[in-house]
Amino acid sequence: MDNKQSTLKTISKWNIEESIEQRLRIQFTYDLIKNLSFTHFLEFGSDTGYFTQLIQHNAKAITAVELNKEAVIYAEKTKNCPNVTWIHANMLDFKFNQEYDGISFIESLYYL
Repeated sequence: MDNKQSTLKTISKWNIEESIEQRLRIQFTYDLIKNLSFTHFLEFGSDTGYFTQLIQHNAKAITAVELNKEAVIYAEKTKNCPNVTWIHANMLDFKFNQEYDGISFIESLYYL
């Protein structure tokens, strides 16, 4: 196991970037919406930013909300997503201060 894999395993319990099953599920979701465009997209449960990185070209702006602070820090440092605002917050406490024309809950809806 290299350093990146070790770091990801300690940051994210989902291990999205290293798990083919997780990546296929996210790719399937992305394939459903890849031909759409958004002005402002909201992603709950962004984890380390794998889906965020895929969808960044479909949105003028993305707000990515994640409960795991280490995952947010990792995403900010490793993902080249200039149109993304990374937020460390609980989605249940998130304050909507604008309108969104797209919202995803890929791995977080069942926590509600």
